Amino acid sequence: MARQNSLDVTNLTLTGPGADGVIGTGGDDVEYDLLADTMRATLTLDNVLVDVAGATSLNAVNEGQAAGATLEIVTKSSATNAVKAQDLTVFTIGGTTYLADLRSFTLNQQCTHDEGKGAASKWLEPVVTGVDYTGSVELLLDNAANNALQVLGFGTDAATALDVALAFTLNTVAFSFPMALRSSQWSMDRKQLQRLNVEFSGNGAESVNTGTATLLAAAINDPRVALFAELTTSAANGRSWEGTFVHDSVSVSIQDQNIVETTFRLRSQGAVALA
Repeated sequence: MARQNSLDVTNLTLTGPGADGVIGTGGDDVEYDLLADTMRATLTLDNVLVDVAGATSLNAVNEGQAAGATLEIVTKSSATNAVKAQDLTVFTIGGTTYLADLRSFTLNQQCTHDEGKGAASKWLEPVVTGVDYTGSVELLLDNAANNALQVLGFGTDAATALDVALAFTLNTVAFSFPMALRSSQWSMDRKQLQRLNVEFSGNGAESVNTGTATLLAAAINDPRVALFAELTTSAANGRSWEGTFVHDSVSVSIQDQNIVETTFRLRSQGAVALA
């Protein structure tokens, strides 16, 4: 029996608007062909159900009131040469470089939404109304390099020392985030090196200085921009879905001795159609 597998997927594309801000009108739409870059992907349909059973009914009677889809794509960032931790060329906190001490780093962007659909519409239409960032950093400690972080938040200038800029350059794309320190944890264990785990939360507007043609840079620059998604499971007897999606979250994970994984999670805005 022939079964469809990941090799049968023929299309996984996101398209963003060009200079006029509208997809399909200006002739300069930005297309992100993610098929070769994608490691994992899921498309999930969720229905909002309401139990309409009367008080004398023993059994629930659930009826669908609205539907929405979630598209999650995990990429290795580059089709020809997967981006690795070694492609991180700049990593600074508060202007001090910690690139040589970094063991792992995770950046998360989380969007908040308000529901934009009318009462008579059957498809959810979330609208991005806010965004926050968190960062998680694991550092190795030596005798001098990390002194500034070890005392961050504990000194007499704690009120001002909690606000720092976190900046990094990954595969020639430079990112900068104003952050507030949420926690700083020093640890030791037998037969292990000392470590410092630092957690940050967003403290203002981010910036992407170069390489803005990438999907990651576009998502960071303005997560409010909607994208048109197309997915085809197989050329033979497969199904194709398409629809407009907005960002829900983006996560970048950088680990020693591993490729860089970027996870994009998007929510459908209106109907998802079978093409």
